[in-house]
Amino acid sequence: NLKTAKKILLENNIPIISSDIGGLNGRKIIYNTITFEVFVKKLNNTKNVELP
Repeated sequence: NLKTAKKILLENNIPIISSDIGGLNGRKIIYNTITFEVFVKKLNNTKNVELP
């Protein structure tokens, strides 16, 4: 996922100015389309669930 995301950003001339990767917990991304602000919230209560 990370490799693909970096490739797409590079192809579209979008710089990476910060990153938060790795670890065991997920993240929630909030993107404001008016101000172009991006917020990242780390999720603490994540768990693996087997899907049918």
